Amino acid sequence: MKNINLKRLILSAVLIQICFFAFAAITDYPDAALNSILKNKYLDESLRLQKLADQLFAGGDYDKAAKYAVDAIKAASASDIYVKQQLKVYVANNKMDNALQRLAWADMSEAKRYFPAEFYDAKTYYNLGLIAQDAKKWDDAINNADKVIAVLAVVAAPPENLAAAQENEKTANETPLPSRYIVRPWDTYGDCFWNIAGRSWAYGDPRRWPILYQANRKKLPNPDNPNLIEPGMIMDIPSINGEKREGLWDSGTVYSPLR
Repeated sequence: MKNINLKRLILSAVLIQICFFAFAAITDYPDAALNSILKNKYLDESLRLQKLADQLFAGGDYDKAAKYAVDAIKAASASDIYVKQQLKVYVANNKMDNALQRLAWADMSEAKRYFPAEFYDAKTYYNLGLIAQDAKKWDDAINNADKVIAVLAVVAAPPENLAAAQENEKTANETPLPSRYIVRPWDTYGDCFWNIAGRSWAYGDPRRWPILYQANRKKLPNPDNPNLIEPGMIMDIPSINGEKREGLWDSGTVYSPLR
């Protein structure tokens, strides 16, 4: 009975490895990317231990065979955890790259002109995705990258949407840019002087953040530290090119980007 249970234990290690390879085979990633993830130290160790367990079992050293079989299962499980994590990293980075390419296309095409609100939302989601990447929050990065693609899916301005897009642009041109903005939480919206200055309804250029800083310096908890802006603070957005500005920024309003 002991021999039978031990053989089952060794077989369990083999089955975990087989399931692992089956999992890898059904994923939709390039072979090179998969191979670099599959051939990890945990799997190599599992295969080594499982081979030793087989040899010891065949030689009649059942106690040592059992120990190596258990260790092989632990190593195979560690390999499975490692691979799943690395595949998630791969997906997140790949989707963020696709989102960046789509955003770059929108920036250079008529999409930015006809759909300023959608373009702004896409940039916001992309920046949040970058924050998630830096924090190694891969699910959040994937989620925000998907939002970039979803938002920009409507901005290609095909013929059937062109009239609505042109009307959207006309409305945006007639709407004054906002003169004030209520700061939102960094961890959700990435609000800081740099990011806010870069938004199309502000200055469309993050390098102009010192203008916002100087205009709102006295409102900061530490006026000498531009990095500390608090959610809920009403930030002034001064006019820099004679553009008309009035009222609070409204997420539901379409604004024409500053030219």
